[in-house]
Amino acid sequence: MIRLFIHHRIRRPGEQPVPFSHKGTVVLTPTGPSYAPANAFRDQLATWIASTPDTRYEIALETDGDQDDWPRSSVKLCHLTSAYEEYLTLHKTVSGDIFALDYHLDSVPKWRMSPYTVGYVYCKYGCPSQVPHSGVYVPPPMGADGQPIKPVSEQSFIQKYWMYIVPALIILLVLPAGPEEGAPQ
Repeated sequence: MIRLFIHHRIRRPGEQPVPFSHKGTVVLTPTGPSYAPANAFRDQLATWIASTPDTRYEIALETDGDQDDWPRSSVKLCHLTSAYEEYLTLHKTVSGDIFALDYHLDSVPKWRMSPYTVGYVYCKYGCPSQVPHSGVYVPPPMGADGQPIKPVSEQSFIQKYWMYIVPALIILLVLPAGPEEGAPQ
């Protein structure tokens, strides 16, 4: 079981950032990650939203070293007022070390969800995946009748190299055989 400490702060443009404070703990177990928020997290967040418009909300993953070197992600603070769910993605290396995190808000309310519900935090833990395919493709070439032109089928080895094989066989048949061993001369 691994415990990861998540911290948060606000950052005003042009000002020195304030130190991070504890937001919650992510517990990684074999069954999957779980999140436990800190006690004063909601009160602190409500105070920030009410008092500081036009700022960024940063979250960071506590690691060894200085707070400025922690992996972090940020969103505009004003988006937190309409967010019902938070998504926290932890990226790990092949050896299992966490090197980055992503923070995403779901600002669209779910069907039948009360606007007064306490938000949920979903954690995801895994290796980064490859970049998704863009979906752009080149359409196949079309014939005069409007049907796609079928690609030429692959030739076999004999079909490709018969012009080299036939002369080699003729040369082998025409060459005289060497004298037999042990035959009288």
